[in-house]
Amino acid sequence: MSDHVQWLREQAGGPMSLNPEHVDTCNRLAAIADELERLRGIVRLAEIANELERLRAIVDKLDKTRDGVPIVRGDRVYAVVNDDGDHWRGWLAVTGIEPAPGGRVLLIGDDGEGEAYADECYSSREAAEAAGGKREQ
Repeated sequence: MSDHVQWLREQAGGPMSLNPEHVDTCNRLAAIADELERLRGIVRLAEIANELERLRAIVDKLDKTRDGVPIVRGDRVYAVVNDDGDHWRGWLAVTGIEPAPGGRVLLIGDDGEGEAYADECYSSREAAEAAGGKREQ
């Protein structure tokens, strides 16, 4: 006996005899309801996939650290600067992001803290150390 038939009997307040055609119809309607619920789930998954794709497109446009982590104003990055005799390592609080020559991205630090190119920065000190802290040529 299906759950739906049991439910009908409970609604009737006790035992009742059901016409086999009504039982069959009830079972077919239950199957249709189950299929509709399954389809709703598929539609919801498609909506989530579309939203994920839209958000991924936004993130893909963001400038990124050497280890591929998106950078926005207010972030802190670990810089490993080795240009023009200027060698330093340390945290940089990003207050500005500007395009630079050669397709590079310049990160400007807070209160004269300095500046560094995005390809000289990592999302963490550990990421910089794991990469050897060197910029690829």
